[in-house]
Amino acid sequence: MLQVEGVEAGYGSSKVLFGIDLELGKGQLGAMMGRNGMGKTTTVRAISGLTPASAGSVRLAGRDITALKPYQIGQAGIALVPEGRQVFPTLTVRENLVCTASNRSGLGLWTLDLVLDHFPRLRERADQLGNSLSGGEQQMLAIARALMTNPKVLILDEATEGLAPLIRKGIWKTLGALKAQGQTTLVIDKNLDEMANVADHATVLVKGRVAWSGDMAAMRAVPDFAETYLGV
Repeated sequence: MLQVEGVEAGYGSSKVLFGIDLELGKGQLGAMMGRNGMGKTTTVRAISGLTPASAGSVRLAGRDITALKPYQIGQAGIALVPEGRQVFPTLTVRENLVCTASNRSGLGLWTLDLVLDHFPRLRERADQLGNSLSGGEQQMLAIARALMTNPKVLILDEATEGLAPLIRKGIWKTLGALKAQGQTTLVIDKNLDEMANVADHATVLVKGRVAWSGDMAAMRAVPDFAETYLGV
């Protein structure tokens, strides 16, 4: 569903990515990990077209989307839940969701009712403004808003950063449910234990390069994995 080959990218004269390779099969949940500043966010920005790749390619369901503009990549089926959530603060929960809705034929065609069924708390707060929600509620809204585009690939940058443990648990439960329904997802997060329980495989970045890649069973077998690659 998603194939990244030899992608290089950076900002101005500063190069950040040095040939990133990554693959996601349909319905898989992939984890991207690494210490801060290793290139994870730049990778998802390159996939989304927000930071254009200077080399390499990105393919979505076999289609080369490398040179497309960000809005075209979104229309093609990539949905990004950015770090910091970035919900529309002066729109209600319902308006946040409706304004991104797509009628593109996708995974079961997400509707407002279906999304709110997955996030009952958002249904309770449907008429509240985005900036009145808690951090966890805003993250739920950011995920729900992305689903309303009916994405082929859902990408979450720092999926549970700064959230309370109970809220984090709920987010991971939701991601597991989406995976069970066949949603292809790429997640950046620091919670190794939770990702190991949900993800199919992991890609670890170190200084803009893929330092390790493999399935979760192989990751668990690597001695001192978290200390070596994540610094924890």
